[in-house]
Amino acid sequence: MKHSDNWDKLKAPARPVQSVIDDFTSLVPEGPILLLGVTPEIANAYNNVLAVDRDPKMIKNVWPGDTDTKTVVNSHWETFMPGKKFKGVIGDVAVTMLADKKRITSFNQKAYDMLTDNGTVAHRILHKPKDIVTREQLKDILSKPAAINFNAFKWMMFMCYAEEIHPKVQVTNIRKLFNEICPVREFASDNTGWSLDIINSIDLYENSDWELIIMNKKDWLETVPKGASDVKFTYQDDYDLAELCPILSFSKHV
Repeated sequence: MKHSDNWDKLKAPARPVQSVIDDFTSLVPEGPILLLGVTPEIANAYNNVLAVDRDPKMIKNVWPGDTDTKTVVNSHWETFMPGKKFKGVIGDVAVTMLADKKRITSFNQKAYDMLTDNGTVAHRILHKPKDIVTREQLKDILSKPAAINFNAFKWMMFMCYAEEIHPKVQVTNIRKLFNEICPVREFASDNTGWSLDIINSIDLYENSDWELIIMNKKDWLETVPKGASDVKFTYQDDYDLAELCPILSFSKHV
């Protein structure tokens, strides 16, 4: 996966803005934190962090570095056995990449079981809009000055594909969709104002094994373990597509 090579070019919603971090730290107070992935904005927001990422390049290129209280492990979330409890389990659009509702449900149970009393799981997720996203809408965005950034547009393509084909989306197919609706990239660049360099970042999806799932809010709530409390969605409103990217959180009170 080439995601790490493009990290510095990513903007919200693909990366968390300060309002997202503020909500994470409000929902999950300081304590031992298990971080799903190596999102540096989250790692820097806490003093005691164990991060888990399957991709050595992400660890090398994105992780801010180990300290006495912050470390990273190269492993898969679903099979990782930390042997300790956590005050919080946090992921930024992380469990979405498990790309299967049953796998997410199973992992959420695992995360819940790893919590200390009064601990909280908090995932920023991506859910479906009330109105479906169509190819015509995507083409319309490409035909005029853009009101959103290209990262948000890519996520709209995920939503379109999920409605047209399947909720489990392989990103290689998003590149194919983009090439179908935008055969001339220079045309899109001139119309939208997005640089050709940013538009060409879609090619990082070629041959990628990354996939994700686009579900509605009801489906996401059904992945929360029975017995969990304080289940809620927390929204921000200061970045493109924020209305579809809340933090889903739930807590453990014994």
